[in-house]
Amino acid sequence: MKRLLIPLLWVGLGLAAQHHPTDQDIANAKSQGLVWVNTTSHVYHKGGQNYGKSAHGKFMTEADARQRGYKPAKETSDAKPVPLKNDQSGLDDSVNTHAPSPKR
Repeated sequence: MKRLLIPLLWVGLGLAAQHHPTDQDIANAKSQGLVWVNTTSHVYHKGGQNYGKSAHGKFMTEADARQRGYKPAKETSDAKPVPLKNDQSGLDDSVNTHAPSPKR
């Protein structure tokens, strides 16, 4: 009996292993218009790189998420930042900054 009670206690305390959604789960949730709620940070994601990816979360409707007090996440752009040049100057390579001074 003790062997059964300990796992049940873990589930009741929320300490049981979390189910991480599969790619198919994520695709299905997106097609149904569900948001991903991060239950640790108390924000929800409508899409983006964190959708379905946080360690503690679940899918639900946006209305349910708002009703339960979750706030929309400040989504970041999916665009990759432009890397700086090796010289870190930020100048375009086509501009010759080392041209000799004009002769007088």
